[in-house]
Amino acid sequence: TKAQTEVDRQEQLEAFKDGQVHVLVATAALEEGIDVSECKFVIRFSKIKTTKGHIQGAGRARHAEAEIYYFENCPENELRKEAAMSEVTRDKSLALSKEELLKAQGGLRITIDQRHPYPFGNKSNVEGEVNVFNCKQLLVNYCARVLSEPITPEIDLYDYFEDTSDHSGKKLSSIRYPTPDGWQMKTCVDYMNFWSGVHLKTQVFYSDRVKNKTQSEREEMCFAYIVVVELREKEFLDKHNNPVNVSDFETKRKCPLRGERPPSGFVLKDSVVQSTSLVDKGPVLKSEGNELKEMEVEGGDRFADPPSEIVAARRPNSPEPSELSALHH
Repeated sequence: TKAQTEVDRQEQLEAFKDGQVHVLVATAALEEGIDVSECKFVIRFSKIKTTKGHIQGAGRARHAEAEIYYFENCPENELRKEAAMSEVTRDKSLALSKEELLKAQGGLRITIDQRHPYPFGNKSNVEGEVNVFNCKQLLVNYCARVLSEPITPEIDLYDYFEDTSDHSGKKLSSIRYPTPDGWQMKTCVDYMNFWSGVHLKTQVFYSDRVKNKTQSEREEMCFAYIVVVELREKEFLDKHNNPVNVSDFETKRKCPLRGERPPSGFVLKDSVVQSTSLVDKGPVLKSEGNELKEMEVEGGDRFADPPSEIVAARRPNSPEPSELSALHH
């Protein structure tokens, strides 16, 4: 089935909170993040795999006389494990020392100056942070609110090209976003320039959070990140990542969601560049005259230092977006 849009999801949650609907059926995604003081019943149909899941799910039942029902778990066992976890958390002898905690935090979180996360140079989690893990949701939320329409990014915001170089199928070539001046776009060229010199696997992603992510999904995360950074830089999002001027009719008028879209991507002398992966190691393409040849970047990191010879030009009879300019160091 098609994934529920963020706009629809929020509408359903608000209807439940306001008492317009009395039963809310959801996946485990609502184990946390919803607080309804009048909620009297929580019914868990599927098996709860962790004690954390039990505690979070039980926490949704806020009413003083609330009841929780399980179909696949034993309530007594879950309560016993919850008590054991609470006892462990209160045992100060098991706590990390200040030095150990700082070391652990440093190992999980890598801050790259002027790259990631945003605001640049931010050393700790703060409200309004943008990172590769939350950027897609921020982008979808921004577009849905300023256009007052549900957004499916793969259809409404992304543009692709077919990559025949490694038989991996289509790859992201650009992402657009709405503004009062019309649709704006970030392209592969912007992607390469922004992440130049960064080894994404070791400096941005920590393996435990991306081990189930595909190559394309990681590239999408990095692509969406540079779009949201630009939204913040141009003040279309405030410091809390909320859209500014949501009621601006000019944005809705100049950015129709449906209809013909201008071609995007980058070409070399009227031939589409069949780029290889933007995240993994491997060859990049170098232009010599009318030919494209593979070249290895020092260290084997693909696009670690974009070759200045690659020229990004417009497609024939297409607009001349400022993003599609010659690549220079």
